[in-house]
Amino acid sequence: MYAIISWAYLFFFPLLMILILLGPSSFRHILLHLRAAVQFSLIIYAFYLIRQLIGLYQLRKLLNMPANKLDYFGSGLFEMGLIIVLPFLFLKNSILRTWSVGFVIWLLLVHSITRQGWNLQLDSWSFVSSLLFYISLITGIYALLWLLKKNTAASAI
Repeated sequence: MYAIISWAYLFFFPLLMILILLGPSSFRHILLHLRAAVQFSLIIYAFYLIRQLIGLYQLRKLLNMPANKLDYFGSGLFEMGLIIVLPFLFLKNSILRTWSVGFVIWLLLVHSITRQGWNLQLDSWSFVSSLLFYISLITGIYALLWLLKKNTAASAI
């Protein structure tokens, strides 16, 4: 279910960037906060990838596979490391409000999914539940960012 985060990011990040540039200025503020929530969701995706790597390590230990015979991701290990590490830069508010790091992560995800193949295997019910999961995740992150903004504004008074 967490794999939908990367696919949704590939779709929503460029869409939000186009809407921010070409859309009406009255909605720009909301779209900027929505982009921040979409970027912040990549932190949860990074935790998902970390858990996948831990599972692969545990499987290797369970099957007594030597480390030199096991190639988890081929040449994509550095790429996966960047996809895991870069979203944590969004914890800094000034980076969260920019688009440059988000664009670099978007390019890494496009390259990763192109290398793996563009197939997301979901049946109709799985797609609906994944979509509802992503909508609730973005809503929760948007609310969290809003509360953090209100909290810092209240503490500054």
